[in-house]
Amino acid sequence: MLKTIVLIVVLMFLYTNTSITIAQAPVRTLNEYTIPELVEHFSSQYSVSAERMLTTMKCESGLNSKAVGDYGTSIGLVQIHLPAHHNITKTEAEDPVYATEFMAKEFSKHHQDIWSCYREIYE
Repeated sequence: MLKTIVLIVVLMFLYTNTSITIAQAPVRTLNEYTIPELVEHFSSQYSVSAERMLTTMKCESGLNSKAVGDYGTSIGLVQIHLPAHHNITKTEAEDPVYATEFMAKEFSKHHQDIWSCYREIYE
C-alpha cells in the first residue's frame, strides 16, 4: 500500500512539475554526416561492404562531390553517368547523401561493375 502511495505521489509530481526536462542528444540530418559516416550508414542499411564502397568512391572522384568526369557526363562523388541514368538529375548526382545511397543500392543489386574503378580494383 505504501509503495502504491509513493508511486502515485511521484507520478503526480512528475506530471505537475513542468520544470523537469529530459536532455536529448542533438539530432543530425544525413547532410551533416561525413562521407565515411554516410558510407557506414548506407552500407549497413543495404548490407554491402563499406570498405569497397569507400575505396571505389576515392578512386572515382577523390571524394569530391562536385567531381566531373567522362567529358562532363559523369557527376559527383560516385560519378553517376547521367546518360545511363536518365531519372537522376545533376543536382542529385552531386548530393553526397543521394550518391552514397545510390551506390549502396547498386552494390546490393550486384551492379558494382558499373564503376570502372571497382572493376579495376576488385575484378
